[in-house]
Amino acid sequence: MNEVEHQWDNQEILTVYSSLEVAATARNILSSARNLFSPDSGSLMLYERKRRCFSVVSAYNLPREVFSSVIRMGEGVAGRVAKQRKPFLFVGEVNKYSGFTDINPRSEITSSLCLPLVSGVAIFGVLNLNRKQGSLKSSYGKEEFENAIEFASHAALAIKNARFAETIIKQNRYLKAADLSRATIISELLHELRTPLSALRSSIDNLLAGVFGALTSEQKLKLEKMVTQIERIDGMISRVHKSAQKELKLKKTLLSRIVSDAFDSVEHLLDENSITTEIDVPQELEIYVDASMIEQAIVNILTNAARYAGYGASVTISAEKEDESVLIRIYNTGEPIPEEEMEKIFEENYRLPKHSNIEGSGLGLPIAKKIVESHGGKIWVEPCGGKGAMFCIRLPLR
Repeated sequence: MNEVEHQWDNQEILTVYSSLEVAATARNILSSARNLFSPDSGSLMLYERKRRCFSVVSAYNLPREVFSSVIRMGEGVAGRVAKQRKPFLFVGEVNKYSGFTDINPRSEITSSLCLPLVSGVAIFGVLNLNRKQGSLKSSYGKEEFENAIEFASHAALAIKNARFAETIIKQNRYLKAADLSRATIISELLHELRTPLSALRSSIDNLLAGVFGALTSEQKLKLEKMVTQIERIDGMISRVHKSAQKELKLKKTLLSRIVSDAFDSVEHLLDENSITTEIDVPQELEIYVDASMIEQAIVNILTNAARYAGYGASVTISAEKEDESVLIRIYNTGEPIPEEEMEKIFEENYRLPKHSNIEGSGLGLPIAKKIVESHGGKIWVEPCGGKGAMFCIRLPLR
C-alpha cells in the first residue's frame, strides 16, 4: 500500500471517530467501510443491552425491511459471529462453514465479511459487508479480511466512545437534577431554622411591648440587640434560600424522549432485579417543561419501583392527553401501597415500615412531588384493588 493509500485510510479512520453520537457514528462507520472495502451491500447492527438483541441502525443497498429485523445473540449469521466474538470471511455459500450448516444461504451473495465489533470483553455490534454475483469486484480475499478486522477494532472503539459520551450527557442531566434535590433539602433546612427564629422574635417583641411587665433600660437594650441579630440571621437565611433556588428551563419537549431517557438512567437497577418494562407513550406528544427535572421525577419513581416492587416484577408507563394537560401513569406489579400510606410516602424521610431495612434516603418521592408541583402539576398514588402500585402525574401542556 503506497503513501497516498495510507493517507486515504487514515482519513476514513478519522471519519469513524468524528462524532460522539451513536447514530452518527454508526453511519460514519458504514460510510467509511463502503469507501475502504467496496461492498455491494452492507449493514451495521448494534447490540441493545436492554433488549438483549441486535438491530440494524445503518444499511447500504438493502431493503428498508432490514431496519425492523431483530437478531438475538447466537441467532443467524450475525448473532453467531457476535456470540463467538470472532470475525469471519465467507466465500461462496455460508452453510458450507462449520457452525453455519443450518443457515439458508443467499444465492446472490458470493462473499461476505462478518465482523463483530468488540472492545475488551464487550460486544457493541456486527458489521456485515457483502459482494454479489455480477459484481465488477472479485470476492473478498485474505488481505481485505485482515484490513477489515483492523477497521472493526476502530469501529468498536468509536461506538464505545460515543456510548460513553452519551452516558456522560445523561449523567450531566442527573447532576442538574441533583442540584434541585440539594436546593430542596436546603430549603427545608432553612425553613426549620426560620420557624424557631420567628417564635423567638415574637417572644422578644412581647417582652419589649411590656406584655410580661416593665423592663429596665439595660434589659431593653439587650433585647433590641437580640432583635438586630435575629434580623441579620433572617436576612442571611433569605439570601441563602434565594441562591439555592433553581429557575426552571421550560421548553417544548417530546414526552417519549423524557421517558426513554429516564428508563435508560435506571436500566442497571431494573436489570439487577429482572424487572421487565413497557412504554406506551404517544411518540408525538409534546409538553412544556424543564425536561431534566421531569426526567428526574420519573427516575425517582422508577428507582422506587426497582427497589421495592420485588424481583421479576414489571413496570409499565403510559401517557395520554386530557384537555389542557397530560396524565402519566407509572404502574408496577409489586406489593400494593396501603391506602392510609398513599399520601405519607410523599413526606420527607417517610418510608413504609416494611421497607425500613432497604437502603434509601427517603427523599426520592418527596423530591418528585416538589418537581411536579413546581411545574403546576400534581402527583398521587391510585388504589389498584390490592394489585401493584399506580403512580400518577398530571402536568399542564403549557
